Amino acid sequence: MQVLYNVFTVTNHLRLNALSFVACSVFNIVLVLFLVAYTDYDLYAIAGISSLMKTVQNFIVIVPYSSKLIGKPWSSYLPGAAISTGCFAGTAALSLAVAWLIGTSNWLSLVITVLVSCLIAWCLVFRFTFNQGERKAMLSVLGNKVHGILR
Repeated sequence: MQVLYNVFTVTNHLRLNALSFVACSVFNIVLVLFLVAYTDYDLYAIAGISSLMKTVQNFIVIVPYSSKLIGKPWSSYLPGAAISTGCFAGTAALSLAVAWLIGTSNWLSLVITVLVSCLIAWCLVFRFTFNQGERKAMLSVLGNKVHGILR
């Protein structure tokens, strides 16, 4: 999805993208302040609302408008968007499960929870966003780097 932002710059159609960014940012700030003030979600509200707002902006503005600018049907982006959204939802659910299992009652447990969550998220994203050839190439590069470090 991130690549689609370049379409606006290349085609010199920046206004709608900029306006949607400002609108989502303002709504994001208002919603986060509300949730932080009136609920116990705190950091979860900040991370969750930011991710949710970006996903909504991508589906409502970025994909339809960028597809119009380059003359592609918006439905051609759905497989990539579904994978991206699925990875987000999966990693969010797994991270909440890890936080529930390990806990975040002190700094050490928080750091362990974050590290475990990031490792699981990286594996999930690696598996579902890259095809077999890309995974093989990335593992080869990673193996070469590790081999070079161990020399």
